[in-house]
Parts: sequence; C-alpha cells; structure tokens
Amino acid sequence: MDDKVKSFIDQESGIPHKKALRSFAFTVVILGIPTALLGKGSNITSIIIIPIMLFFVGWTIYISFKVEKKRKLFYLYLGLDSVFQSLIFLLASYKLLSTILYISPMTILIVMLSYCMFIFISLLVIMKLIKSGFYLKHKNGKVAVSLIFPFAVLGLLIGKATAPYISQNTAITIISYFFVFTAVVFSIGSISVLKFILIRKLEREESLTISNKHQRSN
Repeated sequence: MDDKVKSFIDQESGIPHKKALRSFAFTVVILGIPTALLGKGSNITSIIIIPIMLFFVGWTIYISFKVEKKRKLFYLYLGLDSVFQSLIFLLASYKLLSTILYISPMTILIVMLSYCMFIFISLLVIMKLIKSGFYLKHKNGKVAVSLIFPFAVLGLLIGKATAPYISQNTAITIISYFFVFTAVVFSIGSISVLKFILIRKLEREESLTISNKHQRSN
C-alpha cells in the first residue's frame, strides 16, 4: 500500500513549484479583489475575501523560499488555494447572474451541496485509484496546474468577443456559466490536500516503525 500511496504523492504538476505558486497567487489577486469589492453583498464579501486573499499571498511568499524543502506544506497550500479560488469563481458567477435575475437561497444551497458532493466523490475516486495501483502504472502522469488560470481569461475573452452580437443578459449568462465550469476545474486541485494528509500519515507510520525498532534493539 505504501508504494501505491507514494506513487500518487509523486505525481507532479509538470511545472516548477515556484511557477505554480506565482500562478496561483496572481489568480487570487486578479479574481479576488473585484469579486470581493464589486457586485451584490460587496460589504460582506470584502470583509471575508480580502483577509483570506492576503493570507494566501503571505503564505505564497513564505513557501516560495526553499519551496522544494516544504513539499508537504506546498501540497496543503495548493489544495486549499484551489478550493478558495474555486469558491471565488462560484461567487463571481452568483454576483453576475444576480444582476439579471433573482437567485433563491434554495438554489444557492443546492449549488453548494452539489459542489461539496463533487469534491467528496472526486476524493473517493482518487482513493480507489490509489488502492488499485493506478498511479504505479502511470508514474509520468502530469496535471498542468498552470493551465487552470487561462480558463478564467478564456471565459472573459469569449464574453467580450460575443458581446457585440448578443444581448447583455446572454453575455452575462455565458460568462457566469463559464465561471461555474472553471470553479469545478479548480476544485479538482483539492486532491493536493489529500497528498498532504497521506504524507503526514506516512511520516507517522515511518516514525512509529523506527521507534519500534529502537525498542526491540534495547
């Protein structure tokens, strides 16, 4: 089982860690500020999002120093930051749609439950793949983390390019749904939290094994 877990943990994004950190920090700032300060409920979202955003920026700076020696913390950062940015996209979609139609609390609840269920199912699938030895057979598999941000840019460009040919409401709807899709893409990054948890588990097991060997030798 250890080899199967380690093979999953060793799956890398295919880009340098520092580049991934810069990409994620840039996305947080670019998307977080307008989402927090503009649109419906900005007096509340600004109080919540801005401090979290500053926390992630500070965390980025801390990890960027000797990031290769902070692998465990790096995975935790990627996972939590992915979820945070995913939620920002969902919030941005809500704020856009709320300018043209009424979104009931029940709709919001259903969306959030579906979102949580998607992440939960994704993690279950990953765990099943680990147990089946999938990552032992696909050691060179790579996930292009740096390609996540262009999804947001592409959505904005599509909306801008089609704006002259469609109504404003239609353009807002298209961009909003694209933001939801991008939120789902970002949420997949939550598997990095699983890597963090598994690394800690392996470290505890190794520490316990070493401790038992010392006790036997004595």
